Amino acid sequence: SPADNAGLRGEPPGIIPSGTGDAILAVDGVSVDSVAQMVDYLNDRRPLETVVVSIVRDQKRQNVNVTLAEWPYGRTPNILWRPGAGGDCPPAR
Repeated sequence: SPADNAGLRGEPPGIIPSGTGDAILAVDGVSVDSVAQMVDYLNDRRPLETVVVSIVRDQKRQNVNVTLAEWPYGRTPNILWRPGAGGDCPPAR
């Protein structure tokens, strides 16, 4: 995935966050407070565009360049993943 290729770290599966994953604060300087906000922003971008994702990792803020790709299965998700719902984001169909 583009996130994996950029070296972003996700949370391991589980109900209680472990704090080991990256916390995403903004994309291209635009604050995102939820997965839905981030997906809305990314839906206005095109595959192969590069965005700057601002994260907190190990209590330090940093920027990571992410080169975008098509959503899985070539479509934009219309059902957004929610914390605690489990599964992939966007959800596999």
